[in-house]
Amino acid sequence: MFDGDSPYRMVPVETIMVPDLRVTSVMDPDMMTELGESIAAQGILQPLQVEEIDGQLWLVDGLHRLRVAKQLAMAEVPCIVSKGTTEGNLLKNLVVNRQRGKSNPAQEAALIRQLMEGGDMPLERIARITGLSVGWTRRLYDISHLPASVLALVADGKLGISHAIELLALRDETLQREVAQQAVEWRYTVEQVKIRVATLLQPAIELPPGSTQFDTRGAPSRIPILCYYCRGDLGDAPTYVFACGDCQQLTQALFGAYQVAELQSQALRETPPEPTPPSAPPVPDPRP
Repeated sequence: MFDGDSPYRMVPVETIMVPDLRVTSVMDPDMMTELGESIAAQGILQPLQVEEIDGQLWLVDGLHRLRVAKQLAMAEVPCIVSKGTTEGNLLKNLVVNRQRGKSNPAQEAALIRQLMEGGDMPLERIARITGLSVGWTRRLYDISHLPASVLALVADGKLGISHAIELLALRDETLQREVAQQAVEWRYTVEQVKIRVATLLQPAIELPPGSTQFDTRGAPSRIPILCYYCRGDLGDAPTYVFACGDCQQLTQALFGAYQVAELQSQALRETPPEPTPPSAPPVPDPRP
């Protein structure tokens, strides 16, 4: 379709197709505004990457630049054009965005699922081409099966990818959505998501002191760490004392005896004194 020795071509904006399934770099509104001002002043300095697939041009990289070009009513944009395939296009899109470090994990998960199920591409090959570990690629594929509302929270940056991975232990989609919303509302840590999932799977589980417990709304609270002897709350940074088993038993016995003695002493202090019996009347002297 294209000829010449130039590394890029000027391509009409309306001829560039954007795949429905793709990974898009994350840019906040301020960055988009700055990009728009830069392109308006200097034009597009970095060409878009597109591939020719079955006579059509499909975007690989440059969606934000393409959107700005449309907003500015630009007729053409500079593009680096190469031959490609549908699966190759998806892979290149994934690789380019990951190399930038701004990739959207929810979109990555959907793309990997499409490559595996729609393109019949082995997971190991996807991992090798993209530079991902096999384990991480499998996790992304797994979270692609989470409910759409949960993936939307991941895509929006409201729910971390590690938080979403913990939700996979819940097989019930209703629970997955519920815990995801609670995690966003109460700002769960990854560890708190793990504990929340565990308590839903095993309601009778006994959580250790210092761990997190949840009320019916999913609101988290800390289980206090109590002193073994006085039952006082040790706070978040308890002091640890090391002792052998014999000394520990002796200490427990002494403290137990002290508690018993203290209770007895308190009982004595609270017991009213017995009334003093009246003194006997004086005996008269029988002598005259």
